[in-house]
Amino acid sequence: MQIANPLYDTVFKFMLDDDEVAKLFLSALLEREIVALTYNPQEMLRKKVNEMEIADREAVIAQKKLLAEKPFYSILRLDFAATVRLDDGTLKTILIELQKSNSTTDLMRFRRYIGLQLQSAKNTAKDKKGHAQPIPIYPIFFLGEGLPDIKKHGAVEVSRSVRDKFTKEPILTKDNFIENISYDALIICANELQDNEKTALEKMLSIFRKAADFQFDHALIIDETDYPAQFRPIIRRLQKAIETPDVLRLMDDEDDYFMQFVNAEKRIEDLELALTSALSNAERDLKQAEKNIKIAEEAQKRMEEEKKQAEINANAMLVTLVRIGVAENLTAEAIAQKYNLSLAAVLDTMKA
Repeated sequence: MQIANPLYDTVFKFMLDDDEVAKLFLSALLEREIVALTYNPQEMLRKKVNEMEIADREAVIAQKKLLAEKPFYSILRLDFAATVRLDDGTLKTILIELQKSNSTTDLMRFRRYIGLQLQSAKNTAKDKKGHAQPIPIYPIFFLGEGLPDIKKHGAVEVSRSVRDKFTKEPILTKDNFIENISYDALIICANELQDNEKTALEKMLSIFRKAADFQFDHALIIDETDYPAQFRPIIRRLQKAIETPDVLRLMDDEDDYFMQFVNAEKRIEDLELALTSALSNAERDLKQAEKNIKIAEEAQKRMEEEKKQAEINANAMLVTLVRIGVAENLTAEAIAQKYNLSLAAVLDTMKA
């Protein structure tokens, strides 16, 4: 059967636009049952009518149209509020910040998006005393090219470790302060997923490994029976994607955007290369100019020293000639005439 390539932002979003598929997909990643799942409320445009907050259907349609016209960013963000069942059976609400990118170079954007979620006053819930408490956040990063320094690990789980600083003893008790200033995370690296799947989750994620192998193909050919039965709704949703004209159109647009992005990167690389070359030439010319200035300064210094020495020698010669003339009882005029000297210089020397 044919399915749409889920590494396309358009297809990935289409897959998770189905509530049941999103719940199934995210439950598998979290390895916890998601009892309820909704998009973050900030994705919905609302207005007040008669003091009652209602969804503005026209505004929502307009927003979707805008997203359809400009759907591609360096990072695709999907925010969910999930109610999960914990090991002890109790329910807990968490925020799932799912970020998808083909590159790991958008590190600062990853950080900024999570920071916005952590700072948002909307992402709080009142405790038993009526005080607003932050809702825990769980980031999931879906990367196309994987981590540059960690190879052959398709799914990397980052878990907090709380322990006594001095004894190194693990602290198992949950603390509200610690829970809300730090977070666990999951990083899926599509191109590093291995083909020796053992668990149901690995088999489900192998769709993305196949997608990474054929990253520029819109359609993938798979055998549905190769995947665990509980994940068939995901397969069917991807099958529906390849049969949906709007999705196919947006995939073409995404290809165009990607080529523009690649061309822009190439132009930037060329400009950076030209700039580097120009800077290198400028630095070389500057060094040569500094060297020439230094040579000129040294030459000027030598000339000044030679001039000074010449003046000293000339003065010494003047003194000697004047003394000889005086010894011969010559007048100042006679000395100046005999040795072709300045009369003023002879007079000054005789006075000295």
